[in-house]
Amino acid sequence: MEAAVQKALGSGAKKIVIDLEQVTYIDSTGIGIVAFCFGKISKEGGTAVVSGAQGLVLEVFRITRLDSIIKFFPDADAACASLGAAGQSA
Repeated sequence: MEAAVQKALGSGAKKIVIDLEQVTYIDSTGIGIVAFCFGKISKEGGTAVVSGAQGLVLEVFRITRLDSIIKFFPDADAACASLGAAGQSA
């Protein structure tokens, strides 16, 4: 994920959707990577949201209270719409 975010930022993207739809498990390392990516995107003047997180993955974000800092959307279309953008998600 870090490489995809770096590539998107390098190509000039300022609005990034991190799609976790296929993720069924996340631990502290994964949470740290997501937080790191959000920090990197913010530092570069961009905006990011998460799409598709569900079940235990979404629950981990709730437990860590990252859901109060990061905006979550049920799918990539809703996430892109929230950013006023259309395109690919990382």
